[in-house]
Amino acid sequence: MTVLDTHAWFWWMGDRTRLSRTAFERLKQEPQRVVSIVSCWEIAMLVNRGRLVLDRDPLTWIHQAMAAETSLVPLLPEVCVTAPTLAGLRDPFDQLIVATALYHRAPLITKDDRIRESGVVETIW
Repeated sequence: MTVLDTHAWFWWMGDRTRLSRTAFERLKQEPQRVVSIVSCWEIAMLVNRGRLVLDRDPLTWIHQAMAAETSLVPLLPEVCVTAPTLAGLRDPFDQLIVATALYHRAPLITKDDRIRESGVVETIW
Protein backbone atom coordinates (compact mmCIF):
# COMPACT_ATOMS: atom_id res chain seq x y z
CA MET A 1 0.00 0.00 0.00
CA THR A 2 1.12 3.52 -0.78
CA VAL A 3 -0.67 6.69 0.37
CA LEU A 4 -0.74 9.68 -1.99
CA ASP A 5 -0.71 13.26 -0.81
CA THR A 6 -3.36 15.38 -2.51
CA HIS A 7 -1.05 16.94 -5.09
CA ALA A 8 0.51 13.56 -5.93
CA TRP A 9 -2.97 12.12 -6.45
CA PHE A 10 -3.96 14.98 -8.73
CA TRP A 11 -0.77 14.63 -10.78
CA TRP A 12 -1.08 10.83 -10.94
CA MET A 13 -4.57 11.23 -12.34
CA GLY A 14 -3.74 14.01 -14.78
CA ASP A 15 -0.16 15.10 -15.38
CA ARG A 16 2.21 12.31 -14.41
CA THR A 17 5.17 14.29 -15.72
CA ARG A 18 4.94 16.44 -12.57
CA LEU A 19 5.78 13.42 -10.41
CA SER A 20 9.40 12.61 -9.67
CA ARG A 21 10.77 9.55 -11.43
CA THR A 22 10.93 7.71 -8.10
CA ALA A 23 7.31 8.54 -7.23
CA PHE A 24 6.12 7.63 -10.72
CA GLU A 25 7.90 4.26 -10.69
CA ARG A 26 6.56 3.43 -7.22
CA LEU A 27 3.00 4.27 -8.22
CA LYS A 28 3.28 2.43 -11.51
CA GLN A 29 4.27 -0.76 -9.67
CA GLU A 30 2.01 -0.31 -6.62
CA PRO A 31 -1.21 -2.31 -6.82
CA GLN A 32 -2.78 -0.56 -3.82
CA ARG A 33 -2.75 3.23 -4.18
CA VAL A 34 -4.84 5.02 -1.56
CA VAL A 35 -5.80 8.56 -0.67
CA SER A 36 -7.27 9.96 2.51
CA ILE A 37 -10.82 11.23 2.39
CA VAL A 38 -9.45 14.67 3.31
CA SER A 39 -7.88 14.85 -0.15
CA CYS A 40 -11.40 14.98 -1.58
CA TRP A 41 -12.07 18.07 0.52
CA GLU A 42 -8.75 19.61 -0.56
CA ILE A 43 -9.51 19.08 -4.26
CA ALA A 44 -12.97 20.65 -3.87
CA MET A 45 -11.59 23.56 -1.82
CA LEU A 46 -8.85 24.30 -4.37
CA VAL A 47 -11.37 24.30 -7.21
CA ASN A 48 -13.72 26.53 -5.20
CA ARG A 49 -10.92 29.04 -4.55
CA GLY A 50 -9.83 29.02 -8.18
CA ARG A 51 -6.42 27.52 -7.40
CA LEU A 52 -7.16 24.34 -9.33
CA VAL A 53 -8.99 23.92 -12.61
CA LEU A 54 -10.62 20.63 -13.53
CA ASP A 55 -12.20 19.65 -16.83
CA ARG A 56 -15.31 18.46 -14.95
CA ASP A 57 -16.99 19.16 -11.62
CA PRO A 58 -15.00 18.07 -8.54
CA LEU A 59 -17.38 15.32 -7.47
CA THR A 60 -17.31 13.69 -10.90
CA TRP A 61 -13.50 13.98 -10.98
CA ILE A 62 -13.22 12.34 -7.54
CA HIS A 63 -15.58 9.50 -8.42
CA GLN A 64 -13.78 8.81 -11.69
CA ALA A 65 -10.37 8.94 -9.98
CA MET A 66 -11.57 6.43 -7.40
CA ALA A 67 -12.94 4.09 -10.06
CA ALA A 68 -9.81 4.21 -12.19
CA GLU A 69 -6.62 4.29 -10.20
CA THR A 70 -6.96 4.81 -6.45
CA SER A 71 -8.94 3.78 -3.41
CA LEU A 72 -10.28 6.00 -0.69
CA VAL A 73 -9.47 5.39 2.97
CA PRO A 74 -11.73 6.86 5.65
CA LEU A 75 -10.76 8.99 8.59
CA LEU A 76 -10.54 6.62 11.50
CA PRO A 77 -10.60 7.68 15.16
CA GLU A 78 -6.98 6.49 15.49
CA VAL A 79 -5.93 8.82 12.67
CA CYS A 80 -7.88 11.75 14.12
CA VAL A 81 -6.27 11.29 17.54
CA THR A 82 -2.75 10.89 16.15
CA ALA A 83 -2.91 13.84 13.73
CA PRO A 84 -2.72 16.71 16.24
CA THR A 85 0.26 15.10 17.99
CA LEU A 86 2.40 15.59 14.88
CA ALA A 87 3.90 18.81 16.19
CA GLY A 88 6.33 19.28 13.29
CA LEU A 89 3.39 19.73 10.94
CA ARG A 90 1.09 22.70 11.42
CA ASP A 91 -1.37 22.18 8.58
CA PRO A 92 -4.23 20.04 9.92
CA PHE A 93 -4.79 18.35 6.57
CA ASP A 94 -1.11 17.46 6.27
CA GLN A 95 -1.37 16.05 9.79
CA LEU A 96 -4.39 13.92 8.80
CA ILE A 97 -2.74 12.62 5.63
CA VAL A 98 0.50 11.79 7.45
CA ALA A 99 -1.41 10.14 10.29
CA THR A 100 -3.25 8.06 7.69
CA ALA A 101 0.05 6.82 6.27
CA LEU A 102 1.32 6.08 9.78
CA TYR A 103 -1.82 4.17 10.71
CA HIS A 104 -1.58 2.02 7.60
CA ARG A 105 2.21 1.66 7.98
CA ALA A 106 2.57 2.82 4.42
CA PRO A 107 4.91 5.29 2.75
CA LEU A 108 3.54 8.64 1.61
CA ILE A 109 4.13 9.99 -1.90
CA THR A 110 4.62 13.72 -1.40
CA LYS A 111 6.63 16.61 -2.75
CA ASP A 112 5.86 18.65 0.38
CA ASP A 113 9.21 19.64 1.90
CA ARG A 114 7.78 20.17 5.39
CA ILE A 115 6.39 16.66 5.48
CA ARG A 116 9.53 15.11 4.01
CA GLU A 117 11.85 17.03 6.34
CA SER A 118 9.75 16.25 9.42
CA GLY A 119 10.87 12.62 9.37
CA VAL A 120 7.53 11.65 10.89
CA VAL A 121 6.64 9.20 8.14
CA GLU A 122 8.46 7.38 5.36
CA THR A 123 8.12 9.50 2.24
CA ILE A 124 8.83 8.91 -1.40
CA TRP A 125 9.64 11.62 -3.87
